[in-house]
Amino acid sequence: MSCYKCQGCSCKAGWTRFEFTNYYSDKFWEYRREGCTVYVRFGKIDTKGTTTVKYFSYSWEASQYINEKVNEKLAKGYERA
Repeated sequence: MSCYKCQGCSCKAGWTRFEFTNYYSDKFWEYRREGCTVYVRFGKIDTKGTTTVKYFSYSWEASQYINEKVNEKLAKGYERA
């Protein structure tokens, strides 16, 4: 899916991963962005996890969404892997 202001661009990157480990849980959260599409995968460490896809009309919306989610995860104690 192409988005406005992002058609034909090369906004592709690999997965960026965050992990949270404590006495009760070992889980991960990671994202990958392709233009205006954000893929999010989460679950227990050493599993495939669950993948969700979120589509945006503008590339700045995708960036804003990622920034909000990353800050959320960092506040909860996740660390970049």
